[in-house]
Amino acid sequence: MRIVTLAGAALPVPAPAVAGTGEGGDEPAVRSGRHAQRVTAIRRRPRAPRPLPATPVSLRARLQAAGLAVTPPRQQVLALLAARGPIPLSRRDIDRRLDYAIRPVTIQRVLGRLEAAGPIERVAQAGEGRAHRLRA
Repeated sequence: MRIVTLAGAALPVPAPAVAGTGEGGDEPAVRSGRHAQRVTAIRRRPRAPRPLPATPVSLRARLQAAGLAVTPPRQQVLALLAARGPIPLSRRDIDRRLDYAIRPVTIQRVLGRLEAAGPIERVAQAGEGRAHRLRA
């Protein structure tokens, strides 16, 4: 704070914000070192999800018939497996091919719920481990 006299009266005026101090303004303090990298990494936003393509009615109907809520991750995974037909995909393959920004743990949970509800089945592949495909 600094004092400014105006017409004989002393008025307190906040000091202008100085970058690097973190005081007196809305700007965050400029930091250096490892902590600064961590702060910037936290503030980054994930990529914006692309709009979902129109899901065929049959896929929506399959999710609803299985008693599952129709959510974007479930729609994307089911559409991807439907496009591949009888060729199974692993979780990593599904993760690489999705347009929508979905975390790998979410993909794993979606696959587990879809498998338990019945629309997809797990297939053992030699050398690649587990894979999933749309149930016929």
